[in-house]
Amino acid sequence: MEIVLIRHGEPEWVRDGLAVNDPPLTSLGQRQVQRLADSLCGEHFDEVLVSPLVRARQTAAPLL
Repeated sequence: MEIVLIRHGEPEWVRDGLAVNDPPLTSLGQRQVQRLADSLCGEHFDEVLVSPLVRARQTAAPLL
């Protein structure tokens, strides 16, 4: 069995000087995720488990 762990792309922790709860990915984070998806495009995963947090779902979306 092989387990692949993927950390989310860069999240937007601070917006307008305030901390953000459950932040989305920044534009850099979106680019990181797309590069990851491109590098894994030939891989097959039997199961994908994703946190319900926005940054995690945005990271998983291009892979799925």
